Amino acid sequence: MTAPAPGEVHVWLVDLSTPESATADLARYLDPTELERAKRFRTAAGRRRQIVAAGALRRVLADYLGLEPGAVGFRVGPCGKPELALQHGVTHLRFNLSHSEDLALVAVADGAPVGVDVERLRIVPRASQLARRYFHEAEIADLETVNGLEPESQAFLRCWSCKEAFVKALGEGLTRPLNTFAVAALTTDPARLLWDGRDPTSPAKWGIADIDVGPEYTAAVAARAPLRVRRLRFDPVSPRLFAPGARPERHT
Repeated sequence: MTAPAPGEVHVWLVDLSTPESATADLARYLDPTELERAKRFRTAAGRRRQIVAAGALRRVLADYLGLEPGAVGFRVGPCGKPELALQHGVTHLRFNLSHSEDLALVAVADGAPVGVDVERLRIVPRASQLARRYFHEAEIADLETVNGLEPESQAFLRCWSCKEAFVKALGEGLTRPLNTFAVAALTTDPARLLWDGRDPTSPAKWGIADIDVGPEYTAAVAARAPLRVRRLRFDPVSPRLFAPGARPERHT
């Protein structure tokens, strides 16, 4: 697989509800630490999802690197973000993984940090209270204009997904307080970074984009602007790595 062009992010959609045979095939690529992590899940569905997500990540990265999936090595960044191990000599390739219920996303960029997040749409009890506790005041004000439990929950999860993608791209994860920056909160507005209390130039330097992953989920990706997103679908059963996705979409 050819690496993403400058300013482009490949986002792979991975269906985690795979047949048992495909799950077993992906499991053989995992190292003991990854297998142990999967065993910690209490349910068979949770263990399967973890195995498929980790195995799909290895297969995707292996195709870019020209390696066998089991040979892909990882290291942990300063705030716990996984990175490719230095021994590959391809340190310019960046990736990020997120999964929720039966969907995982693998984002890959070349030479630039990237973050991705996906959330299964669901009712969020006390969404407005959670927003007031964690979000920026501009986001809180927008969310307070949404009426109804279901629309409020969807707006909250979309806002959360955009914020999570941004802090993952920064490599800070949830060590970064979520009220120190603001994104477009309403689902009627294009995803974007509005304000960053630590760097006023961030809105011009970073792009955030919604990812169309179907009606049951909300998802976002963050990377350096201008941002172009190419969606690709991972097929765990076929020997081919992917089914062609949509043409790249530009998000500024």
